[in-house]
Amino acid sequence: MKYDCFISYHRVDGSDVVRVRDFLTANGVSSFLDREHLVAGTPWPQALEDALQNVSAVIVFLGREGIGTWQKREIGFALDRQAQKEKEGETFPVIPVLLGGSDPQPGFLFLNTWIDLRNRGDEEDALRTLVSTLKGSQTNDAVADRTGINPFRGLEAFREEHAAFFCGRETFSERITEAVLGSSMVSVVGASGSGKSSVCQAGLIPALRRQRPPKKTWDTVVFTPGDRPFDALASALLPLLEPTLSETDRLVEARKLSNGMQGGDVLPADVISRILKKSSGTDRLLILVDQFEELFTSTGEDQRKPFVTALLNAVEASAATVVLTLRADFFGHALSLEREFSDRVGQSIITLSNMTRDELQRSIEIPAKNVGLDFESGLVRRILDDIGQEPGNLPLLEFALTELWDRREGRMLTHAGYDSIDGVAGALAQRAESVFEGFTPDQKKLAKQVFTRLTRIARPEEGGDDARRRILLSDLSDESMNIISKLSQARLLVMGSHGELSRDTSAENTAEEEHSQAHFEQTVEVAHEALIASWSRLKGWLNEDRQFLLWRQRLSIHLAEWERTAKDSGTLLRGTPLDEAARWFGERESDLSINE
Repeated sequence: MKYDCFISYHRVDGSDVVRVRDFLTANGVSSFLDREHLVAGTPWPQALEDALQNVSAVIVFLGREGIGTWQKREIGFALDRQAQKEKEGETFPVIPVLLGGSDPQPGFLFLNTWIDLRNRGDEEDALRTLVSTLKGSQTNDAVADRTGINPFRGLEAFREEHAAFFCGRETFSERITEAVLGSSMVSVVGASGSGKSSVCQAGLIPALRRQRPPKKTWDTVVFTPGDRPFDALASALLPLLEPTLSETDRLVEARKLSNGMQGGDVLPADVISRILKKSSGTDRLLILVDQFEELFTSTGEDQRKPFVTALLNAVEASAATVVLTLRADFFGHALSLEREFSDRVGQSIITLSNMTRDELQRSIEIPAKNVGLDFESGLVRRILDDIGQEPGNLPLLEFALTELWDRREGRMLTHAGYDSIDGVAGALAQRAESVFEGFTPDQKKLAKQVFTRLTRIARPEEGGDDARRRILLSDLSDESMNIISKLSQARLLVMGSHGELSRDTSAENTAEEEHSQAHFEQTVEVAHEALIASWSRLKGWLNEDRQFLLWRQRLSIHLAEWERTAKDSGTLLRGTPLDEAARWFGERESDLSINE
């Protein structure tokens, strides 16, 4: 049976979706809605393929929970069909519909004009526009100046929803996809700032989602190890295992799952197998462990080998593929973890090298063109000359382009704007220095404390570069909060959230007690390691304080062990380490946290 449109939605938005569907039906528009039209017993990927062949348009609802897991696959299929129809000289509308509480995803939205239902007062007019579009009496092109959408990512990685902006890395994306289809563990290795995270999230993942029947159907989870990798893995898996849980329930259950995997009572392979069985159509799960070097910069040594053992169990005993993104200077650390893991890691390595000049040009011009922006004559050539072929320069390029977009004149990106930001090399350092110089003397002292606290100093024997580290906001002084807020607004720091149970949670706690202790803590980190490498003031702070900062890092390890053992006196400092601590305490008390 043929329908006018296919409705893609997140299950939490079901009531809003049915209301809109009823309006469409009342106005003569037929729609395919999975809960009513999916044939029992038909594998969902094949049913999706069949349904899309029998509709004239796709509506994608975006609500308060963002884009659901299955929606991502539906969007990929729909955009493929749209591209196919365009080649045939036909149209195939893919129409985003914004519901209340939605946070628009420009990476997807810029491709297609959207219908905004966030304001209930304007809802009927918007729905009539939707009906007209679906009936073909109104084109879906006539909205909005898209130059108001920033197609560049600054210091942030491209994610799956930004795939349409991710250009220039097509060759590497294909290589990584081929490697993943042929191996259960793949390492993507490159310099900091080479685009490892972006090529996996905005290149590999969309390619896997678009694998169509009879090829295998993929789902994916993405996380960084941080200081508690089992918590991170559990939090990534749980939404697929128990998609209907509330946020608080999910937090409690994630901690239980984490403890079970860490203690060996729950095998990751069993969790993954259960996820795939419940999905009714997913054949394989991609586990992307992004910034795997955090296992060495943030994770305690006691958790490293158990965690890689858990990853090995996932790939050996379930239909899972693990992809690691890893800074090149930490590759030796990964190989030294465990023999079996080392052998696996070495079987399939993709080295992410520098982009060619042509690839860089595509990464600059195509995203801008897609949102209707133009460059003044000669500006792209000038940018390319400035960026050169230095490894790790991609974040600096994206940041400079973002700053340039902020200074656009109508639809034009200009030489004058580029001059004002001091070019590619100077844009990030200029931003950091400008914000810093706006602080009072006391604020400058706090800013120094914040940045040095958020940097992990490379030990001399490592031979690597200093790296960023993510910490809990609660580990910083109250006086720092205003500074952190300003640095975050300037895109120099990134705020996040970390869900956990209170530290005094015990096995004897009742479920009610666990719910009362569940909470989210905010985290903060430097936006990108490019800031550490390019801002001379920060590099100066790190070099002048290197011995103290290295000692403070060692102290943090002792502190973590002391807290882990419930403040066992046997873990306290003694002898020479205590004398050293007393000396630093006398000299640098203001640079230590309360616990330190």
